[in-house]
Amino acid sequence: MTTWIPQLEKDIAQYSKAYDAMMREALSPARGTQMAALRTIFYALVRVQPSFERICKQLGVDSKVDQDKTIEKIIALADENKSNAADLLKKVHPVGQAIYSEVQKSPKKSFFGGLKIARSLGLKYPSL
Repeated sequence: MTTWIPQLEKDIAQYSKAYDAMMREALSPARGTQMAALRTIFYALVRVQPSFERICKQLGVDSKVDQDKTIEKIIALADENKSNAADLLKKVHPVGQAIYSEVQKSPKKSFFGGLKIARSLGLKYPSL
């Protein structure tokens, strides 16, 4: 079992906020799909992935292996420790999974193509 420390809670909260900002950007009707795709990729590389990797290091898991299970573990760990650090992540992660699913279905597994499909299907950001 991972020891719950204030830094881990802070990292989970930071990751949740970064993931939330990334998903809001992906589905923002104020931006065209191409601009949203570029900004989403930027968020992923600069804010989301580094936060995720810090958490994985603290949990002792490989950040490249089954990210969905790792995110579920992060949420469960926060819940076990009665922390609200992952509450936002709990609500937003299904949106990320839906977008990823569309990316996998798109020709050449293109993020732009998948995001375009997700938007055309009316995939909406959850009200928080």
